[in-house]
Amino acid sequence: MGEDLKKKSLSSIKLLALPLGVTYLIKFIQTPVLAIFLSPADFGIWGLANVLIKAMESLTEVGIQKLLIQRESIKKSFLRSIWGFMILRGLFITGVALAIVPYYASFVDSPEGKFIFTLAIIVPAIQSFTTPALYLSERDIEFKNIAIYDALGQILFFIIVVALAYVYQSVLAMVMALLIVEGFKVFMSYGFFGIPAWPRFPEWRYLKEIFHHGKHFFLISLGSFVTIQIDDLMVGKLLGSDILGFYLIGYTLINVIITIIRKLFGRVLFPYYTKLVAGDEQAHTKINRILEDQILLLCIVFTGLFMLTSPLINLFFDDRWVEAIPIIQILTFTGLMRGIGNIIVPLFLAEKKQNILAVGRIIEVILFVPFIYLFTKQFGVIGTSYSVGVIFFIALSYRIIMAYRMFSLEVFKSTAMGYVGTFSTFITFAFVSLLYLEHYFYLFEYAGAPLLLAAILFHFYRKGKTLSYFLKEYIQYG
Repeated sequence: MGEDLKKKSLSSIKLLALPLGVTYLIKFIQTPVLAIFLSPADFGIWGLANVLIKAMESLTEVGIQKLLIQRESIKKSFLRSIWGFMILRGLFITGVALAIVPYYASFVDSPEGKFIFTLAIIVPAIQSFTTPALYLSERDIEFKNIAIYDALGQILFFIIVVALAYVYQSVLAMVMALLIVEGFKVFMSYGFFGIPAWPRFPEWRYLKEIFHHGKHFFLISLGSFVTIQIDDLMVGKLLGSDILGFYLIGYTLINVIITIIRKLFGRVLFPYYTKLVAGDEQAHTKINRILEDQILLLCIVFTGLFMLTSPLINLFFDDRWVEAIPIIQILTFTGLMRGIGNIIVPLFLAEKKQNILAVGRIIEVILFVPFIYLFTKQFGVIGTSYSVGVIFFIALSYRIIMAYRMFSLEVFKSTAMGYVGTFSTFITFAFVSLLYLEHYFYLFEYAGAPLLLAAILFHFYRKGKTLSYFLKEYIQYG
């Protein structure tokens, strides 16, 4: 039974490989394509609309999807109540948000965004009609239809948003495309997954279960909102939609890179985490090697991005986006910290030490608002970019210390961590240079970054970790 489940899981992962590649390729090219037709202010308004949506979703998050996946038995009456609750929640989010849109637009000083916010907040109501059978497919590890469903949604959005951006030449294109595609996806969900039971007003016994199960997810969701969206809100409020547009472009690029690397290594790494917890010495050695590979690869990618940001922006974007260059360069610090954090988190999950993750998240939440506010007020969007990295650096330091104490992994006191510290110091000096000695900043781009990159690559070469090594270990593994 266990072997069958393993084969099923691996088969499902392979099914996701193609749509995952398509999804992130489209996400990568979508931003520069839209930047041809839209202004930085348009992207800024779009970012503020997303902040409003995410805020309302976080304040009402109770982990419905996780409950459906984790529950041992699913009765039709339970499913009907769950779907009814999902619809009521979506309508509630939209209704309350519509009432506060005028005040939100005033708070972020964006009267031109009021109409966009009003349209965007309809999305949660539309999404709530998606069949819960979608999550039952995930529960049963049946990813074939999910893979196709997600890929089609992404392709459809790309086609529609580019066409509308060409027509409207404004952020309205993004909102209209989202509304259209989410509507299509609701009907697509019925076709792909069916309707196992019609929704009804939720029964009280199931409501109690939902709220009891959901209290932890509410706290997690709220913490995630603070650490992912508050910086956007601060930049939009304090510096305006144009600057927020530059910041969002940078963060989008960083997120795509983090996700691709995490997906590439994650499927290889997690099984070894489980074996490590069970006391497997071979898994201990394997994890040390894989973690070192990934940490150094992250250092290479983000050092290279720092060095090549200027030519990349000039190649894929027009002159309006040049101001995003130093923002992206400083955000590479955040990218490295979040990338390393992502590969450490499963260690604690495998050991069922969610309390350590919770403490790390609390550290981030406590520091986020004061750090972001002070750095943004004092140094502008460059300060925002650097302060986010500092916050994640502090929380990551705690997680690394705890991981070393629990698992005694040598990688956490290896050369790889030395390069992480070197990169962090490098970005700190680059940040100071941007603020006070900007005419010397070119030395970091054309001297410092190439030297650091060469040192890491030479370290890889000495260890015999060439391109063929990575293809064999992580792409063509058995």
